[in-house]
Amino acid sequence: MRGRSLGPLCRQLLPLVAAVLLLAGCGGGDGHAGPATSASTKPAPASRPKPKEPLSAAAKRLEAALPRGDCKVLIKLMLVSLQRQSAPDAPLTSNECAYIKREARTHLRGFKLTEAREFGPAGFTEGTGTAAPRGAVVGVLWLLDSDLSWKATFQAFFRPQIGVAPALPGRADANARRAVDAIKAADCAELWRVLNPASRFVRGVNGQRAKFCSTLPPTYRLKSSAFAQIKADAVLTLEPLGKIHDFYFYGLRLKNGRYIDMVLCGPIADVPPQEFKEHDNPTVLELATVRQPG
Repeated sequence: MRGRSLGPLCRQLLPLVAAVLLLAGCGGGDGHAGPATSASTKPAPASRPKPKEPLSAAAKRLEAALPRGDCKVLIKLMLVSLQRQSAPDAPLTSNECAYIKREARTHLRGFKLTEAREFGPAGFTEGTGTAAPRGAVVGVLWLLDSDLSWKATFQAFFRPQIGVAPALPGRADANARRAVDAIKAADCAELWRVLNPASRFVRGVNGQRAKFCSTLPPTYRLKSSAFAQIKADAVLTLEPLGKIHDFYFYGLRLKNGRYIDMVLCGPIADVPPQEFKEHDNPTVLELATVRQPG
C-alpha cells in the first residue's frame, strides 16, 4: 500500500498542544476507572451521527477548490477539528495553511474524484491525480467533524481500495478489539502494538513508546477524556462499519452517548519498515470522537 505518513502534519500542528490534550481530544465527558472487559460487537440501537451531505458532494467540492489553493476555502474540507485542536470554525493558522498548500501541490495535485464510499461517520474516496504512480489511486480518508461536516484527514497514494476484497478482515476485527481492551486496561504496551506508525498518536511522540506511555496516566485522570470514559464503560459497543482493501472502519458507542470513529489500516509504504517493528498489522490510524456525551 503506497502512502505517506502524517509526520509533516504532526511536526507542524502537534507541538502546539500538550500530548495529554492529543489523547483527550478523542472526546469529552466524565468517567471513572472501570473493569477491563472486552467490547461487545453487537450493534447498538442508538443512531449513528449523520453527515450534513453525501461524501461524494464534499469530495467534489474539494476537487473544485484545490486548483485555487485558497486555504480559507480548503480548511472547511480538510483537517478535522481534533487534528486542529480547535473548533471546526476556528480561524485558520499559518501552519495549517502551509500543510494544506503542501498537500494541494503533492498528493492532491490534479485530484479528480472517481469513487466514494461512506461507512457511517467515516468514509474513503479514490481519484486520479497528476502525481499518482502508475496503478495507484489518490486515496483520501474522511471523518465527520463535530459539526457533522466531512473533513479529509489523511490523503496519500494507495493501491485501489474501493471494490477490492479486504486483505486482512479477521485480523482487523481482532486488533480493533485489542485496541479497545488495551485502553480499558490502561495497558500501554499492548495499545502501542495496535497503533499505526503513521497515526498522530505515534507521530506526535516521534515514535517513542516511553514518551507516549508517560501521557496516559494524566489522560486517564482527565474525566472528560475518551480514554477515561472508554475505561469506565463496561457495556460499550464496538460496531463494524465496513471494510475496503486495506482500511477497516468501526464505531465505538458509549453508554453516555459518545460516538467514536476507529479506523485501522495496513502499513503505509512511505513509512520506513523499521518503524513497523513495534506494531502489528493492521493497526489504528485514527480514533476520533464524532458525537460528544449528551
